Amino acid sequence: MRSAALVALLVPATAAAHPPVGIAPRMPTTTPRGEAEPLITSWLDDARARLAADKLDGWLLADWQGENAVALDVVKPRGPLHRWFYLVGAAGEPQLLCHADDVGAFDARKPLTWRTWRELEAQLKVLLRGKRRIAMEHAPRLPALSRVDGGTVELVRATGVQIVSSGDLVTTLRGRWSEAQLASHRAAAVALAGVKDDAFTAIARGLGRVTEYDVQQRALRALADRGLEAAEPPVVAAGLHSADPGFVPTPERSERIVAGDVVLFSVAARQRQARHAVYADLTWVGFAGDRVPDEVAHLFAIARDARAAMVALVAERWKKKLPVRGFELDDAARAVAVKAGFGDRLLRPSGHCLDTRRFGDGPTFDDAITRDDRQLLLRTGYVAEPGLYVAGAFGVRVAVDFFLAADGVRTTPPEQQEIDLIR
Repeated sequence: MRSAALVALLVPATAAAHPPVGIAPRMPTTTPRGEAEPLITSWLDDARARLAADKLDGWLLADWQGENAVALDVVKPRGPLHRWFYLVGAAGEPQLLCHADDVGAFDARKPLTWRTWRELEAQLKVLLRGKRRIAMEHAPRLPALSRVDGGTVELVRATGVQIVSSGDLVTTLRGRWSEAQLASHRAAAVALAGVKDDAFTAIARGLGRVTEYDVQQRALRALADRGLEAAEPPVVAAGLHSADPGFVPTPERSERIVAGDVVLFSVAARQRQARHAVYADLTWVGFAGDRVPDEVAHLFAIARDARAAMVALVAERWKKKLPVRGFELDDAARAVAVKAGFGDRLLRPSGHCLDTRRFGDGPTFDDAITRDDRQLLLRTGYVAEPGLYVAGAFGVRVAVDFFLAADGVRTTPPEQQEIDLIR
């Protein structure tokens, strides 16, 4: 690693923003065993409580041909062939509107039915009579949540109601953890720390010979040995590859790890045998050598301070019983990077929700690619992982998992404070 060249690369940009150097992998929507079961069983009471808290008149679940996974999770229809709607109100039983030929596909009493498009529009007005603000899976700035097609949205708006995002309802029903799930998360975190230690030991012993892909495959075996499963392979990125936030080693795209390399190791997994186990997410930075270069340590410290600012914001708001939203945590991380002169090096969202999926159904900490205004709610878990990347040199990313309990914010060990020396 050439120190002088790196110092030049670390000079804060004063003109054009630093361009992205990679494309992040697509976020998976399923686990290795398929679509996860709902985390909360008393869903109707939970939904009503959320509607009351948000001053909403109802939650309108809608689907056609299986496009809305949230609606399918909640209603569990048996293969209807036509468009359907399911209104959850603040009180009373939910009301179904479906095609007359699809009544048998639902477990609902006295559904409203339609056969022609005229009847559909008329019955939709009946269903929504007296409602002013309703939630749907529709959010212009959140494509991951927007699972209702534009035509359906226009049809609903034509009845005169205002549509708001159902993001907090979805988090309530699909993102909260039980005590058993919290225990499974903590056990997975301990196991992941062991996987990381094993990977760094393998690098030290095979320095100059072992490749990023070799270490990744070793880590995959270590996950299995510890009873863990992952949605995607671990990331082992060394040297220039650590500067690419979207890098994942493959047999065709992998380099030997040599002395002087910054090594970024990232892995997320959950317990394989635990029922409804939730993910733990670990990211760790190492340096192959006897002393971490000053420029690497400096960038790591900025990322570490950004992580601390995120957790501090959550803790402060939680203590005061004030809401905190996903984009605000991203802003907190970026503010630290901007103050240090490296705001243009933070290229990705700085964290996300964890549940039975690695990228859960709750908020993402993002105010760059999208503006995620979903709230962090009680009994939900997250990873804060701000990263800074310098094209042509190296990158660092630090992470900590945390859980929102009634008595405060609980972080999950381990939490990296200094770069590990790999030697």
